[in-house]
Amino acid sequence: MTFQRFNASAADRTEQPQEPPPSLPRALDQRLADAQSAIDALECQAQPHGLSEARWYELLKDLRHVSDQWLDLGLGCGWSLLDLFGCPPTLSGRVGLMGVVVLLRGRSIESIDQDRIVIANRLGPPNVFYRQSPGVSVPFDRSGARLVWDILNQGEKE
Repeated sequence: MTFQRFNASAADRTEQPQEPPPSLPRALDQRLADAQSAIDALECQAQPHGLSEARWYELLKDLRHVSDQWLDLGLGCGWSLLDLFGCPPTLSGRVGLMGVVVLLRGRSIESIDQDRIVIANRLGPPNVFYRQSPGVSVPFDRSGARLVWDILNQGEKE
């Protein structure tokens, strides 16, 4: 099953919304609150050294896009915060350590399911971010990755 966002206000809704399935994270899920507050704090910070102004604002926009539109579904499908917001210690480097946010580069997510996240592409077919390489039975090793806001906050302290 793939989840896609749609404009609920445009749909004709005559029945009451149903309770979300128990596998989806609730609004009180601490991971949702932690990610939102970390992104809020980043938006108040100055541009980090080593990032261009354009890349900094693009990253902030991508962080907000994923947290506001897709975080609940991503967590409900079993994706971790590192899968979504992870990055190498220098914000660039080994692609296997990068979460979806770092790879978006201004593009948007089209859908999420348990195995893949489909990223819209400006030209041509969409890109796919897999939980594990197709044909392999184990997830990617993201053990060297850290959350984007932890990397950026570390840079602020130095």
